[in-house]
Amino acid sequence: MGFFDFIKKVFAAETPIEENKEAITIENLSSKLDELESNSQEQVKRVSLDVKNRIHQLILDLKNSLQILKTLTIQDKKEHEKIKLLVKQNLDLYAKYLEKLIETLEESSTDYMNINQFLENFKNSSRNSYEKATILIGKELGAAKEKIKEFQLWFQQILEENKDSLEKESNILKLRKKLEDINYLNSIKSELVYYKSNLEENKQALEKEKKTKQEEAEKTRETEEFKRFEQGAKIKQRDENLLEQEILAIKQEINLKEMLKFFHKDEKISRLLESYMENFRANMKEEHFQSLIKEFNPNFNLDKLKKIIEKSIILEVKFENEIEKKVMNKESEIKKLMFEIENISQDYKEYDEKQMKIEEKISKINEEIENSLKMLFPNTVDIS
Repeated sequence: MGFFDFIKKVFAAETPIEENKEAITIENLSSKLDELESNSQEQVKRVSLDVKNRIHQLILDLKNSLQILKTLTIQDKKEHEKIKLLVKQNLDLYAKYLEKLIETLEESSTDYMNINQFLENFKNSSRNSYEKATILIGKELGAAKEKIKEFQLWFQQILEENKDSLEKESNILKLRKKLEDINYLNSIKSELVYYKSNLEENKQALEKEKKTKQEEAEKTRETEEFKRFEQGAKIKQRDENLLEQEILAIKQEINLKEMLKFFHKDEKISRLLESYMENFRANMKEEHFQSLIKEFNPNFNLDKLKKIIEKSIILEVKFENEIEKKVMNKESEIKKLMFEIENISQDYKEYDEKQMKIEEKISKINEEIENSLKMLFPNTVDIS
């Protein structure tokens, strides 16, 4: 039954709409339901209470039956083991169906108009397991079945006598549930809006801090001291490039591949040479490496190699420069701030997606209620 149907049933017996009748909105619908319930006849309340009590008693009876079924043993039965296994499997399956029915009744004990459907679903789904289990077990299984049968006979009579009253009561409860859903979703939405607002404030503060540090770093880069440092760094880089060219030339002059072939019979030296060759610049200052070069090529000019080594050592020395350190610290702080800003942006995006989904759910429920109320009550205000 849709929202329109049960709202129509709930308010069908009310006084016809007048032009100046108070509008029914999502905000005052709950109070309208209160009025409707307070004006209900005593018979409706009594029947509703009777149904609640009988459903509660049915749940207790089924729980008792379930407990008995779970303690049953068929090992002592004088029957073939395959039959006992078949009965045990179907007994366990029937118990699971019964357990599920109990859970459904507990969760939907106020949904009067669907109680019979729940019971019929149980009987249909558990029929095969019930029949197979009764090969060896009868009385215990029959107890639950009998309780359900008794309830359905009684409930069918109640439905026939009080169907409109029970439907009305059930529909009011369904409508209240929809209102609860809207209130819950609105509370979640409010929390998300609050979280997003905090994230936005934090992001703006970090953006401001990042901008300040970027300006400070830029001012430092514009100083004469930093320009002198940059010039020195360019010269050092130029010298580094020239050194790499010299190292490449000396490696070709040594002819490392031929050198490796020369020592290939000595496995230990071959492995050592391979390690030297992997990082020639770092290892060219090793005296053992130099001695191997001379052994391979006695005419090789080691002084030339040593001059290259001296240049490399000079270029590898890193002088502590305060102006460089100051800029690097600022850049490090800026990177850290950018990382934090990115994390906040990601969190904001996730909250935004959650809020959109919640708003879609709220809009769907509001639209259902609004459309129904507009059809029933032309003077109803828009629901927001």
